[in-house]
Amino acid sequence: MREFSRNFGKIEDFSEGDLVSWSEIGPRRQKLIGIVQKLFENNTGGRFVVYARVFSLKKRSYINVLAANLTKLQDCVDNSAEKELLT
Repeated sequence: MREFSRNFGKIEDFSEGDLVSWSEIGPRRQKLIGIVQKLFENNTGGRFVVYARVFSLKKRSYINVLAANLTKLQDCVDNSAEKELLT
């Protein structure tokens, strides 16, 4: 049987300083990139929802983004060049 979580999103998925991307809601669906400043939970609709305070590199301001909408850019990059330097 599936166990349901009270939280929407996981704080453990991200850390301060992570480089992340997300899509802005709207007709353009613009992709944005930023740096996580902090993570926090907010009680919304009876559930704890995880948000990240992110510094948007394009807008040059802080934005609160739903953590479920974030993607870590470090996880998307091929680290083969870095691995070669370490061996």
